[in-house]
Amino acid sequence: MFTQHSACCMTVFEGEGTGRYSDPDHQHGSLNFPAMHTHVVKIEIAVESKDSDNVIDIIKKYGKTGHKGDGIAFVCPIEKLIRIRDGKEGAAILK
Repeated sequence: MFTQHSACCMTVFEGEGTGRYSDPDHQHGSLNFPAMHTHVVKIEIAVESKDSDNVIDIIKKYGKTGHKGDGIAFVCPIEKLIRIRDGKEGAAILK
């Protein structure tokens, strides 16, 4: 389990998406037909590399329903961290 200091904050976005929608006549979904879209939530969490596996394990344990559409976790490197308020840089600003 990760500590509060490992992942203090997260950002949650609500939106809509089409997932793997496909139609042989129209190879893309359209915002003109919102009934074809589903409600989605995107969560962003920035943690140090050593904590990423623990965060993913927690999301998999508590965030899955077992149904199609549970989502995908993307783990990407962060090249640089800068806190806008004071200009402080580095992993220490995650704590």
